[in-house]
Amino acid sequence: MFQRARRWARAINRDGVAIWIAARDPRVPWYAKAVAAIVAAYAFSPIDLIPDFIPVLGYLDDVVIVPAGILLTVWLLPHGLMEEFRARAASRAGQPTSRAGAAGIVMVWIVALALGAAWLTDYVGNVIKDEGALRDPARDPERGADGRIVHRVRLASDDE
Repeated sequence: MFQRARRWARAINRDGVAIWIAARDPRVPWYAKAVAAIVAAYAFSPIDLIPDFIPVLGYLDDVVIVPAGILLTVWLLPHGLMEEFRARAASRAGQPTSRAGAAGIVMVWIVALALGAAWLTDYVGNVIKDEGALRDPARDPERGADGRIVHRVRLASDDE
């Protein structure tokens, strides 16, 4: 079982290098190049979208997202080119690194943190504003000047 997992991991690594090569090949259509570039940049980025120290989810991208991206790229490539790219990848020594992929992941985290901070400040601001309205009788139309709840009865003549 461990040998099979090792072969699978090596094949994924080789296919990652192959799609990195495919992203630079002029025979590949632009849409396949775009997907190949994104998948290769993410696969070879030194920074993960989900950090590995998070239990279970940390390895989800390594086990699911990258292979799914590779499968999508292989599906988009013209027939026969992937075998050539795999052969070139097998003969290549080393693995490319992607600074662009790392920068992209950092940007995703920055945007996520900014959106989370904006939501949190809006939420906290609304909570504080609502609590202030309950304490200030002048700002709360349902309370009188003495702070007691005012019960208003609407009459049919009030609508006219």
